[in-house]
Amino acid sequence: MSVDQFYSVGNTIDSVRKIGNIGAHMERDINIIVDVEPKEAQLLIELIEFLLKDWYIQRHQKREKLAKIKAIAEEKHKAKKQALAKD
Repeated sequence: MSVDQFYSVGNTIDSVRKIGNIGAHMERDINIIVDVEPKEAQLLIELIEFLLKDWYIQRHQKREKLAKIKAIAEEKHKAKKQALAKD
């Protein structure tokens, strides 16, 4: 993740916090109500799903693929070493 992406995600998470604070901390005037539209709520859910996929699922998949490539390289290196030893 680049520095720009990190700060973008960080700023977005801060925006989610600010949205949550509107509902969590009422104004002195209890008649002030800020509605949340269904599309806005859906977008927040999608952000959570995106972050789970980006931070956990894709990271795990990346590690698995890199480990497989490393294992193949080690296997090929051993095969080459054995072939050279026969000569």
